[in-house]
Amino acid sequence: MNDSTTPTAPPPTSWNEEAFLDALGQSPLPTEELSNTIHGLYAHGQPEQGNSASELLQDALADADLLADALHLLEKRLDWMEDSTSFRATCRKQAEAIVGRDRERRKYADHVGFDDGLGLKQCLHRLQVLNRLAPEVMCYDKTWGFGVVQRVDPFYAKVAIDFSKKRGHEMTFAYAGETLQILDDEHLLARQHRDPEAMAALLRDEPAEVVKICLRSYGPMSILIVQEHLVPDFVPEARWKTFWDQARKALKQDSLVELPAKRSEQIWLRAGEKQYDEYWFAALAKERSLQEILVLLRELIEEVDLTMLEAEPLAILKDRLAFTMLGARGVEPGTLANAIMLARQLPEAAQPDSISDKVEDFFSPKVFVACADELSARDLKTFLEFLRTHDDLRSGEMFLALITTLPLSVLNDVMDALHQMNRGPDTGAVVKKSLDDQFVSIDLMAWLAKHMDRVPEWSLGTLPLVANVMLKSLEMDHPNSTARGKNQLRGQFESSEWQQLVLSGMTDKQRREFVHRVKESSAFETMDQRSVLGKMIKLFPELESELASRIKKDSSARARGPVTSLRSYDQRQKQLEHLSKVEIPQNSKEIGIARSYGDLKENHEFKAAKEMQAILLRREAELQEMLNRVQPTDFAGFPTEAAGIGTGVEIRYEDGRCEMFHILGEWDRDEALGIISSETQMAKTLEGHGAGDQLTVPSENGEVACEVVQVTGLPEAVQTWATTEV
Repeated sequence: MNDSTTPTAPPPTSWNEEAFLDALGQSPLPTEELSNTIHGLYAHGQPEQGNSASELLQDALADADLLADALHLLEKRLDWMEDSTSFRATCRKQAEAIVGRDRERRKYADHVGFDDGLGLKQCLHRLQVLNRLAPEVMCYDKTWGFGVVQRVDPFYAKVAIDFSKKRGHEMTFAYAGETLQILDDEHLLARQHRDPEAMAALLRDEPAEVVKICLRSYGPMSILIVQEHLVPDFVPEARWKTFWDQARKALKQDSLVELPAKRSEQIWLRAGEKQYDEYWFAALAKERSLQEILVLLRELIEEVDLTMLEAEPLAILKDRLAFTMLGARGVEPGTLANAIMLARQLPEAAQPDSISDKVEDFFSPKVFVACADELSARDLKTFLEFLRTHDDLRSGEMFLALITTLPLSVLNDVMDALHQMNRGPDTGAVVKKSLDDQFVSIDLMAWLAKHMDRVPEWSLGTLPLVANVMLKSLEMDHPNSTARGKNQLRGQFESSEWQQLVLSGMTDKQRREFVHRVKESSAFETMDQRSVLGKMIKLFPELESELASRIKKDSSARARGPVTSLRSYDQRQKQLEHLSKVEIPQNSKEIGIARSYGDLKENHEFKAAKEMQAILLRREAELQEMLNRVQPTDFAGFPTEAAGIGTGVEIRYEDGRCEMFHILGEWDRDEALGIISSETQMAKTLEGHGAGDQLTVPSENGEVACEVVQVTGLPEAVQTWATTEV
């Protein structure tokens, strides 16, 4: 029986048991025809006859030793029946009867989750996996890779498999049923195992066929996932682009392949040419998934001349659209919007009633934003155009009210819509007020940075003013901002073309002030900041001498926010890298190994590995947050008139003993060099004091009196320590 095909035989209008029994007596069994007949019984509201016919066919399949087909039919009944809850006991009994015909397989049903409350679909899937286990059967496991079954042991309920990553690995039946994928002879990995030379020839001569084999093996997927399956085991990384270019040309000419416009969308491989006939509409009439209904309607609109549809199929379209709108309204605004837009493309007879009332929902800003967030980029453009057509005035007013809060992904299209609606001056007024009130979202700043021509057009102020607002926006913590907006705005600052545009619009003095502002900004990582400044100096070389003299002149300026030495910052970065690239992946492997031991309730290795996973992930998040919060520095230019970060402080105790402290950043400590963190109580007590000051400082025996002897800069040994990577 073929999982990938939808029954196409005509559903019966009456149950002819005698004809069905005659078909059961044929050899070989016309399994597909009989299965389609049963599907028709369920589809036409005859579940009792459907159950009776199903059990007859299951017995016939089992008698013919077609146990896999019998289990598959049992699984299909879950799709056909309206209510599978009451079917649970019957399902288990029949599943046990099917596999129980083989004494060796009787134990399988005890290990697939029937007693654990697992969904029937999952139980039957696991049972089908176990039923297919036999020596030399090929399989796949996410942890261990491709494998060949060596031994099945019903007594101990275990299976031994030679995996590519581990030979002779043993799995419990329960774990094998959950994780293994049984491979048929046409699976990509199976073909590679059986005949690597033939696969090499296909890879060389017919790359499109290899992609189709991949799709048949794993199902619909994006080109990025296809690449993950093929590189590097089948196609070397260096050859991938050439391989895909050749494959894509052939796939575009293949009528059975649906090739998407975007790399992130799925490639579909059809089992055969699609027929939009009465049976297709009968299947649509039974469909209850809102998303699947929309997918089917899109296909229909693209492939069929809708004006040729008769009354019955039009009524089915109307019914399914009304069902979708009812289910989506107030819950899934994006789904509701797509349903309404699809309805507008259908003949009037297929359009549900009161569509206009439902469109009113989207003029609520809250509903609009939620809807826009759900829609794909393509659907969002269509949706904005649809709202404009429905009510141009109210659409424009709502868009204007939202542009200061929208995420960049939506803002780009809304700004385009306002431009097409000739609302440019109104848009400029909203942006100007936002700038004047200093309430500008990072996403709006990112959009404006890519459209700097609007600054003079909308009279938003001088270029220096707007550029400084953008820089300040990058430095601020915006609770509702998106990472995409911040990254795009930062990317503009790193663009030589953008720098040329902005700096050229400034006076010499304004440029000098702006480059110094960038130098002192906390908006960039150290390396990114150097890159930005380097590009600015390349465009305007005179800024280099100004920057150096300004740093020296303004030596009293302290670094913004928490700081630490380059050495300590590098240490934390390496800790994070080791955690992310070594410890966490290793822990994931340990979890996979522990899971294979089975019985997770009593599996101490699994529990320990999961507990360690939580600790490692928490530590990773903490390190990332620390690195984001603290800036690395070499302490050059820090003031030395009084004790503070970047200074050496000598103190004399009442007994005449002297001690020197070098105050560096948050994470800096070295007892031998007298280096202490700026966060220690000693550093906080000394801060701001100068030579001759009398004070009490903390010690092991409580607070003691002392005098500040001198405050100096950092000696060479400490500076070397602070700037040398470990």
